[in-house]
Amino acid sequence: MVPGIKSLLVIFAVVFLSSCISYYFEHPVPYDAKTVNEMPKILIGEWQGDGGKLIVNNNQWISVDTDSNGITVSKIEYALSDSLIIKRDDKRYFFNELNSNGFWSVYLGCQSDNLFLIKRLAKADSLILKNSIGLLPDSVLGNDFYYGGKLTKQAMQKFVDDGGFSDTLFRFNLQTRTMSQPNF
Repeated sequence: MVPGIKSLLVIFAVVFLSSCISYYFEHPVPYDAKTVNEMPKILIGEWQGDGGKLIVNNNQWISVDTDSNGITVSKIEYALSDSLIIKRDDKRYFFNELNSNGFWSVYLGCQSDNLFLIKRLAKADSLILKNSIGLLPDSVLGNDFYYGGKLTKQAMQKFVDDGGFSDTLFRFNLQTRTMSQPNF
């Protein structure tokens, strides 16, 4: 894998697996939003990263790398399945990933001007969840926050409008077809 793309994807995985606070939901979020069976059309195509390439097709993210011998190697990084689903609400996408603990992690995908952003829940979102939509965790185990119930489109719209998903993981520039990871 090309060092730039590999670094971005490794950092994404590390952040996902070892962030200071992890948020887990009993059901994919929002439960009453339409489940889509393909990646957002705006993401489909080739993206150039720091020294590497990412190809997004209808149901996969594929990194393309040239190894030290000059051989091109591709690797499926993410694929839609029963454990990775996308919910759509208006122009927002909610990427839901089933974890080994049986709960879902959620990421927000949305367009902002000439960018498509993929954002995650960060430490500040605990307070926003509480103040915006009155949601408190059903249980807390260390830095893992577990939420039960079914979050609606209306609740998630309010949460996002009130500043939820405060940490940007990926920034896709729609004009230059480049991607970056601004916080690392």
